[in-house]
Amino acid sequence: LGLVLLLGVGAVIQVQRVTRATLTREMDERAVSITRDMAARAADFILLEDFVALRDLVLETLASSKDGRYILVLDGRGNVLAHTFGHFLPPDLQPANSGNQYTGGFRIQRLASEEGILRDVAVPIFQGRAGVVRVGMSEERLEGTVARTTQQLLLLVAAVSLLGVLAAYLPTAILT
Repeated sequence: LGLVLLLGVGAVIQVQRVTRATLTREMDERAVSITRDMAARAADFILLEDFVALRDLVLETLASSKDGRYILVLDGRGNVLAHTFGHFLPPDLQPANSGNQYTGGFRIQRLASEEGILRDVAVPIFQGRAGVVRVGMSEERLEGTVARTTQQLLLLVAAVSLLGVLAAYLPTAILT
């Protein structure tokens, strides 16, 4: 029983670690892809100063993303051109994830929010001269998947442990 529990808990911890790392990497790749696509599509609207079409694009892109929580488009000076917050932009959000360094053409920062942890992905438009697109992705589905997987594995370990106890108890009871 002790061996089964030790092996089971070790396997659960390893699977949880690997699952979280894999899902986080996939979420980051998806977020960067969405943000790069948004930056490419927003460039024309920014250069033509068509902010109504830019806002429509922002809202349409957010609606098509399962984990997306917000999209923010800033001009080259850091002024907000479009966002998905309605009339109120959270004051702490605009200065977060700011800077000029985009390793690999993007920058990802984790932000704490009322919803939990968000991954804020920033991609420059024309090397930052025309602005920056930022997309916030929630880790809620990721954490839910990890929690469900962990729960299922712990139930499996408990069932195997119970089976092991029964397998040991029945022959002992018969022999005594």
